[in-house]
Amino acid sequence: MLCMKKKKSLHVLCTECRKIYQFKPGLKRYVGIGFFSGGLGGIGVLLYNHYLIDPLHPKTLSLLIPIYSILFIIGAIILTSVRITQWDCKVCNSKKSLIKLDTPEAIEIIKENNLSFPEELEPKEESKQPWQS
Repeated sequence: MLCMKKKKSLHVLCTECRKIYQFKPGLKRYVGIGFFSGGLGGIGVLLYNHYLIDPLHPKTLSLLIPIYSILFIIGAIILTSVRITQWDCKVCNSKKSLIKLDTPEAIEIIKENNLSFPEELEPKEESKQPWQS
């Protein structure tokens, strides 16, 4: 708790509209991870329990395997759609036009177009707590 630091966020540049903004993966990604891992974990635990510990009733197995499989498939579909659209610009709606700011291509575009960073991206001086002065 004492050494907790704020996680640095990812900033991106759109190669089409030349806008710099903070990249936010969004809730959809985490929901997909939850479904995917829940389905995969459920199937794994169910099969482990059935084959290695105590065989389950066939009706139970035939009910739970499809449920966990559906969760797994829904998670895979969500994660695939997030992966396809995550690098699309939300401002100008161009496809796969976002690049990280630390790439050579982004640095070149920033220099050529004399782009300035938004105020929220500029580094701030760390404020010291009263007991640290």
